[in-house]
Formats: sequence, structure tokens, C-alpha cells
Amino acid sequence: MTLLRTAPMQKVRIISLQSTKYELVKALHNEGVLDVRKSKKEMGDDAPLAHLPRISELLVKFKSAESVLKGKIKINKIKFSEKKHLKLEELIKECEKSDFIPEIFKLSDKERELDEEIASIDDSIKIAEMFRGTGIDFSMIKSDLLKFTAFTIEKRHAQKVREMLEKHKKLNYEIIEKSLGKRTLIFIAYEASDANIVNDVLRDFKIIEIDLSNKLLFGSEEKLSYELGKLREKSLNEKGKVDSELMKIASKELGRIVQLREMLEVEVQRASVSIYFKKTQATFCVEGWVAKKRLAELEGIVKRVTKNRYVFEEISPDEGEMAPTLSTRPKWLASFDYMMEFMSIPRSDEIDPTWIFIFSFPIFYGLMVSDVGYGIASFIFAYLLTKVTDQDGLLYHTAKIWQIAAVAAIFFGLLSDQYFGFQLGPQLGLSHLIVFDWFTNVTSVLLLAIGFGLAQVILGLVFGFFNKMHHKEKKLAFSKITSIIAILTGTIAVAGGLFGMFSGGVTVATAIVTVIAIILTALLSGIEATETLNLITHPLSYARLLGFGMASVIIASLIDKWFTPSLAAGPISFVLTLIVFILLHFFNMILTIFEGIVQSARLNFVEFFSKFFAGGGVKFQPFGYRRKYTREDRD
Repeated sequence: MTLLRTAPMQKVRIISLQSTKYELVKALHNEGVLDVRKSKKEMGDDAPLAHLPRISELLVKFKSAESVLKGKIKINKIKFSEKKHLKLEELIKECEKSDFIPEIFKLSDKERELDEEIASIDDSIKIAEMFRGTGIDFSMIKSDLLKFTAFTIEKRHAQKVREMLEKHKKLNYEIIEKSLGKRTLIFIAYEASDANIVNDVLRDFKIIEIDLSNKLLFGSEEKLSYELGKLREKSLNEKGKVDSELMKIASKELGRIVQLREMLEVEVQRASVSIYFKKTQATFCVEGWVAKKRLAELEGIVKRVTKNRYVFEEISPDEGEMAPTLSTRPKWLASFDYMMEFMSIPRSDEIDPTWIFIFSFPIFYGLMVSDVGYGIASFIFAYLLTKVTDQDGLLYHTAKIWQIAAVAAIFFGLLSDQYFGFQLGPQLGLSHLIVFDWFTNVTSVLLLAIGFGLAQVILGLVFGFFNKMHHKEKKLAFSKITSIIAILTGTIAVAGGLFGMFSGGVTVATAIVTVIAIILTALLSGIEATETLNLITHPLSYARLLGFGMASVIIASLIDKWFTPSLAAGPISFVLTLIVFILLHFFNMILTIFEGIVQSARLNFVEFFSKFFAGGGVKFQPFGYRRKYTREDRD
């Protein structure tokens, strides 16, 4: 069962002199071997290192500067010369003398001001265009005695506004209207003392008011668009100069900024981690989890850095504390671990089902897709998706799993002789090489699918047995065994009674054993007994492998039958039929791929995992940093 367990972990305690703290933290950070945890030892709480505020301030500045410059030049276009991590004092000095940082912020602020200015000009140009042809001079509409209101309103309500204004006989006003398609622009000039009357009229309508106090509305509507256009061009030219200056700084300094930022991040982590430590006046204490296979390596690091002035203890976890989960799989299978984490991290004290998921998901997907053409196409799509998505994101990891599953689809497509719905075996005289035919071996495929289901359900219960035994829950553990007996004998009884697959004697005997097994399960665990009655039907869920696979093959064969293009029908008909042929196969392929992914995941996560998997583990997160742009030599 070792293969199905996460890496064994050990909690340790390290005590050393205060004078060795920074160097030990540095060594642990470089090696990334210890998952640091808060110690509950009866000592004083430690604090961050004294230089943390200064380097945190510098980090904020360099991150901000990097963010500004990354918008000007792509980071992958910069050639990085190898940069060794600077000593702390040198790093702070190097960062503080970087006089281009204030210049970057100054230029960035100027660029932001110009963007706001250009946006304001654009809004003003839109207003000026709305008033084109009205003869209004915006420089003349500023008065203490008169008030001016402009707005747009739905065209059907414009007449109503005029009628309501006309009802107020004492109201002196001038109104200008202009059609703007479905809306009408209305400009009203009236005495300031009548503002309440106009407001009361407009309150009943949904209007979009125009801000006439805009300082950029400074002349007649005839010349205003032209003047604003010149002003916009001037602002754009200024922005272009600022952008050019930022580009120069980016091409020269961005690489250096990125490297210094990475060093600062490293130092901030090192300075912050001591909040998890305990201390006395002369010593400090750090606790954490380490993989057992690296236990000796960790002690060797501590011994070397502290010059043999240390205490290294293997300790028991705190009450209720669970060891972190560490999976040790090849890098090319890491996406399966990501998907498991996306669902729930396996606990370190239970069986890790990821290996079963790794094998079963491609098999289920491959059987449902089961077409060489669709398999090759899905492999290409998945490969392209990995090239355009974030390597730390869900889509990337889904695509990596999809690639592996696509290979299984090609394999099953070869076994069933499916090539975009065509069968090549009969045409090539190789029908004898077809392992199974979707149209003639339906029963065999159904039995294969249900066999997969029966195997996975039983395997899940076996895993449940070992998990419960590991937790010293013997009654629940043995209820898993009686459940397995009930499922096996129940399946035989159902197959014999409904389908005549077994003799009457065998059917009756297995039915009796099934009843006894369910009674025993109930005595051991009432909940498990209730579940067992449902579990007998769970293997039938795997019949969906046949259902979706058959649906895809039938649709593909119908497309081939009715829409395969032929030159005999003429060039135009050939081209049109070819387009329809490709589109229909594309849609069928997308539907098949989608169902293949969803149903394969469902059979694993719902039908299989529910039999034993608790989840809720804590991922092993060693104290360390993944460098990209700098290096630090090991001591």
C-alpha cells in the first residue's frame, strides 16, 4: 500500500543560538525542506528580524516600479545576465541608490494625469458633437441671473416636456432641440429664480443630464470640436513622450528591477518567518514538518550552519494536529495532483487515490471518445491550450490531463477501428484486427463498463477498510468487508434472477448470502448497511461509458452516411457538403470530448471516491522560494 500513501512525514524541533538564526533561516529557505509551524513550547514568542520594515518598504517600491514598466515591454524579451543574490547590507544599499525608481513614479503619475485629461477631452468632444448645428456658444452660458440645463431624453417624451413647460405661464425660457436618433437633445435657458419649476417638470422623466459646467466647453459649437481636437493631439503627444521615456527606462532597468525585487521578496520571507519561532535571551526554537526521507539531510544542514551548536529532536504532533500531505510523483503527472487539490487535498493519514485517478480517468475518457480522429484532434487542442494558459491555472492542468486522456482515446479508436466515424478495417481487409465493434459487440462493451464499475466500487470499499483500520475503527472497517460481500453476491443474484446468467441454485444461494451480509453490515454500521443497498446499483452507473460512447459513434456514422462529400455531385455541392461535414463532426467531437471529461471525472470523484475518501488534508508547504531571475549559492 506504500504506493497509495502520501510521503511519510516527521515533526521536528530545532534549537540553536540567536547568533546563528539568520544563517540557519537562510539555509532552510534555500533548501526548501521544512514546513515551518508555530511552536507551542513554553518559551517567549519571537519577532520578525529588525530589518523587515526597511526591506518591506523597498519591496513595495520595486514591485510598483516593475508593474509600471511591465506594461511597456514584455519581460520575456529581456536578456537576464546571471545575478547572484546580494548580501543583505549590499542589497539594501543597491536598492536605495537606484535613483531611477522616483523617476518611474513621476512619469507614471504624469501618464495617469494625461490619460485622465484625454478621457475628459473625449467626453467633451462627444458633447460638442451633440450640440453641432444648434448655434450655442458655451462661453456665453455662464451667468448669475440665468440658468442653463441640457439633457437627452427619449424622443417620445420630448413633446411632453414642452407641454409641461408651457403650462407654467409665468416661466420665461428658451428651448433648443436636436434629434439624436432614438433620443432628443434639449437645451433650456431660464431665469435662475425658476430653477425649482424646471426641476419639478423634469423630475417625472428619465433624462441623461449633460454637465455644462465642464471647463473644456469654452467656445461656440462650430469651433469647439476643432479646438478640442488640437488639445487632444497635444495631450497625446505629451503622453507619447512620457511613454517613450518609460520605454527607455524599461529596456535599460527592468531586468535589474526584477532581480532586485526577487531578492527583496526572498529577504522579506526570511525576516518574517521568525514570528513562528520561540526564543530565550540566548536561543531560539523552530518547529515544523519534514519528509522522513529528508530527515538526515535536514539535520546535516542544521549541524553545518550552526557549527554543531544545536539541538535536533523528533517530536510528536500537537493534539489534533495532522501531518501535511506531500505527494511524490513524476513532474509530468503533477496536473493530476493539482486536480486532486482542486477537489480536496488527501489527508496524510488516509489512502491517496490519485494513482487510481491517473489510470482510470484516461481509460474512461478513451472508451467514451474511442475515435482516432477525435483523439488526435483533442490532443492538438489540449496541447495548444497549454501554450496559451497560465501554468499555475486550472485550464492549463486540465489541458495536461486531457492530453494524456487523448492518447487513450486514440488507443481505443484503433481497437474499435473508428476514424471520424469511418471503419477502415473492412476496406483494407483487416476486419479480423478489430478488437471490438460498437455495433456488434454492445453486450461485451456493456459488461466491460459494468466490470469497471464493480472493480472500482469494491476497490473503494477496500481502501475504506484500510483507512478505518488505520484509525482504529474496527467495526466500521469490517462493515466495509461485509459490504463487499453483499455487492459481489448481490450482483450475481441480480444477474441470475433478471438475466438468467447463473443457475437457479447459484442465484438463490447468492441472494441468501447477500441478505446475511447486509444484516451483518447493519449490526456493524447502520449507515453502511443503508449505503450498501444503494451500492448494489452503483456499478450500473458505469454503463454511461457505453451510452455516451455509443451515442458518439452512431452520430459520427450518420454524419458520414449523409454528408460525406462527393466530387460527382459537382464542385459547389462538394464544397458546401464538405463544410457541413466538417462542422457536424466538429460539434459531435466537442460534445463527445466534453461528456468524456465530465463523466470520467464524475465516475471517479462521485462513484469511487465517495466510498472511502475523506479529504481535507493540509498541503506540505516548505519554507522556500522558487527563483526565476537570480541564484544563491548553497553554503
